[in-house]
Amino acid sequence: MYRFIDHTADIRIEVRSAELENLFIEAASGMQESIFGRDLSGEPEEDGKVETLSLSITGDTKEELLVRWLREILYKIQEKGYIFCGGEVQFTGENEINGKALMYLPSKKPEQESEIKLVTYHGLEIVHENINCTANPWTARLIFDV
Repeated sequence: MYRFIDHTADIRIEVRSAELENLFIEAASGMQESIFGRDLSGEPEEDGKVETLSLSITGDTKEELLVRWLREILYKIQEKGYIFCGGEVQFTGENEINGKALMYLPSKKPEQESEIKLVTYHGLEIVHENINCTANPWTARLIFDV
């Protein structure tokens, strides 16, 4: 689950999830929605090319892992014309993830509402709320430079 938060010049998003791994998937879906103005994740259409992007990413923090994951997906969306359809992320260590992103290349690329220049570290945080009654204890807050 994600929501957009008002920001003066850029795009700010808050992502919530029950699992840390799924936070990465939701963040990619939210990033894509901020580009196209609607949610395009899910099953790809029948025409077009489907590709699984396999990523092994290392970083010093969870935040750095998230930024690197999103930058890889952003490249495929904006530079290559792919659509993010979903994926999975597994932590193989405290500072490493293996991920798979299902990417779809449509026969006609949807029109973009905005272009993200960069997934930034500014204002980035990943928080785990250790409260028993919280359905989605993991929260990430990100800013996309547009």
